[in-house]
Formats: sequence, C-alpha cells, structure tokens
Amino acid sequence: MKWLGIFLAAGAIIAAGQAVAVVLGIAILIGLVVALFECPRELFGLIGIGLVGLLMQAQPLAFIFLIALLVVAGMLRKG
Repeated sequence: MKWLGIFLAAGAIIAAGQAVAVVLGIAILIGLVVALFECPRELFGLIGIGLVGLLMQAQPLAFIFLIALLVVAGMLRKG
C-alpha cells in the first residue's frame, strides 16, 4: 500500500511538471508572436542564429562551407 502511494505521488509530480512545461511553451509562443510584430528584425536574427547553431551541430562540414562562403562574399564585397 505504501508503494502505491509513492507511485501516485510520483505520477502527480510528473503531471504537474508537464503542465508547467506546456504553460511555458505557450508563453514562449505568445512571446514570439508579439516579437514578430514589435521587433521583427531582431526576431529573425535570433531565429537565424538558432538555425546556424543547429547546422553547426547536425552538419559540421556544411557549417564550415557556410562560413567559407560568407568570408568569400565579404572579400568580394569590399574589393
């Protein structure tokens, strides 16, 4: 009987944690929608930084190619 109470309490704690995670996810989504209208330039910059970070983790060779391409584009722009 004692174990049943422990498992029920653990399940309630996990359910509360999931509810908090859902509320935080909805708050972040609302914040992104507000930022889209308030400061879209900074929002798209943040999204771009996130995508570059994902590219760096998932495809390191493609990330190195992207950096090399940006360096060459910068050199061509100046000269």
